[in-house]
Amino acid sequence: MQLPSQSYETWRVCMTMLHILAILSSCFRVAVRHHAKRIWWDDYLILLPTGTDTFFLVTLWMYPPITPESISNSDTAFTKMWSSAFPCYTTIWMSRTCFMLSLARIFPPFHTFRRSALSFAVFFTTLFCASMLIVGLRCDTSLTGDPKNPPTRCIKPGNPDITATFGFTAETLSGVILVSYPLAMLKKFSLPIFEKRMLFVALLSSAFTLLLVLALAVITYGPFTKDLRYIVLVYMLSHMAGALALIACNMLVFMSVVIRKIRNRGKNNITLQSWLRQANARDVPFVMGLQDPNPWPSYPPSQTGPSHQTHQTSRGPNNLTVLTVSSYAQEAVHIESEWSQGSSRGYTVTSGGYSDQLSSQGP
Repeated sequence: MQLPSQSYETWRVCMTMLHILAILSSCFRVAVRHHAKRIWWDDYLILLPTGTDTFFLVTLWMYPPITPESISNSDTAFTKMWSSAFPCYTTIWMSRTCFMLSLARIFPPFHTFRRSALSFAVFFTTLFCASMLIVGLRCDTSLTGDPKNPPTRCIKPGNPDITATFGFTAETLSGVILVSYPLAMLKKFSLPIFEKRMLFVALLSSAFTLLLVLALAVITYGPFTKDLRYIVLVYMLSHMAGALALIACNMLVFMSVVIRKIRNRGKNNITLQSWLRQANARDVPFVMGLQDPNPWPSYPPSQTGPSHQTHQTSRGPNNLTVLTVSSYAQEAVHIESEWSQGSSRGYTVTSGGYSDQLSSQGP
């Protein structure tokens, strides 16, 4: 079964934009943490996958496109394989290590989940070293176009399925860990809403990267013809996997900034009605330092209703006015409604309060 036709130039342009987005997300992450003076190990380590992803982007345009002539040349195929394998594996595995370090910093020192997250980070680093070692010892002969004549520079040419099997097994295992770990944290602890949202973002980003790994495994082991279309698709999906792993690692910082902005904006937009509801639930007296025992602006006699007499005032020894929060909120809501309707009723606001334009103009 043949795969659909693949446009190499379209893939290359799309992957370039995705790599640029991943690199910018890392720059944003470091800038935010540096501005907040909260730089930690994960922020220093993220520079490594960012650098390798930048090199991965350069190789996308530096080497010749994938054509039957280029893959038939063993030297070109070998160089292209190593220039793709090293930055791809480094970007993916180091991004996963930084991801676990980002989850570890949520918990205090010596916490169980913090220790387990650090242990998983060490485990991912070990898998990265093992993957690079296997790729170095066994070359993927499918990139030469002739499995009977593998590149002579490989240390030990062999069946490419061994390398692919270990790679997909390790990546699937790491993907399951990255998905199950935030899920276990959500079920284990009753965290604040902000931390729950962060873990939910981590869960979604990890699940998406796991689905991409499974898609690559289906294409590799499926009944597809290993022709030029297959090579182009696998090569571009490896670029996508590296860029998305880096974006998923930085997504925690990006979404934390977005959620804080939304939450702060909501706090600044508290209406008088919500304040009134809170005041009714907790009617706390307080003292206003006013010389005038009536702190409210003067209203026209026709507009002063019973609501203006609801608050109780008592003059202290220094002409202080003692009010309650609920009465103050009720008066504030009434003033706001009067000011919004003042123009339609013929009132204007002056420095001394309201003035009745109708009464001054006569009948």
